[in-house]
Amino acid sequence: MKRYEVFLKKDGRDEYRHAGSLDAPDPEMALVLARESYLRRAEGDRLWLVDRKGPDHR
Repeated sequence: MKRYEVFLKKDGRDEYRHAGSLDAPDPEMALVLARESYLRRAEGDRLWLVDRKGPDHR
């Protein structure tokens, strides 16, 4: 499992804000879990996920 950091942005705001983190086996599942956990509650309109170890980590 990898840990992903979740950032959200509401329309009309300039910056993403850190909303939390989640564990998932791959980026696709991380996106599904983040949508269910954060967008469903209308905490933001746009979602950005980042692997905690960084984009270059494999």
